[in-house]
Amino acid sequence: MRLPCVLRPLIPAGYAFYARDMARKDPSKEALDRVRALEKAAPSDSGVAALRGLLAHQNNHIAGRAAALAKEWKAEALIPELRAAFDRFLESPVTSDPGCAAKQPIMDALSVLGCADAEFFLAGTRYVQREPVYGGGTRYMGPRASDWRDPEPRGSQDTAAGVRGAAAQGLLNMGYPDAYLELANLLRDPDARTRRMAVECLGDSGAYQAELLLRVSALAGDEEPDVVALALQALMRLAPERSLPFVAQFLRTFNLVIAEGAALAIGEARLPESFAILRRALESPGRRSAPVNFLLPIALTRSDDAFDYLLGIVREDREREAMLAIKALAIYAGQELRVAAVRAAVDARASRDLAQFFNRAFEPQEADD
Repeated sequence: MRLPCVLRPLIPAGYAFYARDMARKDPSKEALDRVRALEKAAPSDSGVAALRGLLAHQNNHIAGRAAALAKEWKAEALIPELRAAFDRFLESPVTSDPGCAAKQPIMDALSVLGCADAEFFLAGTRYVQREPVYGGGTRYMGPRASDWRDPEPRGSQDTAAGVRGAAAQGLLNMGYPDAYLELANLLRDPDARTRRMAVECLGDSGAYQAELLLRVSALAGDEEPDVVALALQALMRLAPERSLPFVAQFLRTFNLVIAEGAALAIGEARLPESFAILRRALESPGRRSAPVNFLLPIALTRSDDAFDYLLGIVREDREREAMLAIKALAIYAGQELRVAAVRAAVDARASRDLAQFFNRAFEPQEADD
């Protein structure tokens, strides 16, 4: 719509320049659009060429997403560009890459793409990036606008936990002879995120040295109990038969996170002894003061004895326990005969609450597109 001639002189003289600036394309937005398009596309030579340019972008989030895609595409040809990008974000890292949004996915990509630079990964396992922590919003210091002050840092936090964990994975993947010595250090890292990643690395390694480290880690404990639970689950993946008696000890602990983690590890292993061990733990007198939901781990054993045991709880126990058993039995939702058996046990109780709970637990799940 054209403005009346009488109003045109009122338009600021700089408006035309402002309008032209607004019409210019934002380079970062264009790069982000390219990344999004590549994330939806199949791997290709042209796509790898595009990633090469995106890894050189100064925006850490764009470079990080490009690195994640290079890992997904297994684009080993991009190892030099990934290394160059990592080194670039080491310059003024707090301002160029806050939160390690680029360095972590870059290190993660290099760890799986075949980079064999031990010194690089060793430096990564020791990398710390401390960033200021703010809080409280702006502070009013006086009546003038200039008297508003940004908040001062309340301290600092390390944002490189994921970088250290990914670097350790890189040492393992390249077969570095002292990789387990480095992982031993990371199991006592100050940041729980690094400790979790170290446990996951060991669990995926398949090595006897990893089994020893995981046992020591579980026995030493951790201020974050889920780290111990992860170690127990990793042990059951590494050496299920040998680890079963060791992990079963943790069923007696009164830390519910650790006890449930041990139970899940035993249930998922589906060993012949799994159900009997979990049943004894569930029925032990000590569990009355610290009840742990062992019913899902029992269901995960997938044994006939376990199914019959849970069905008995649905038929005979109090409604609360019956509901927990129904929830556990929902893993059989795709098996018509077993679903019918659970429905019959619920119907025999003539409880509207149980019937409604059964319907919610076993309702058909919509398939993902």
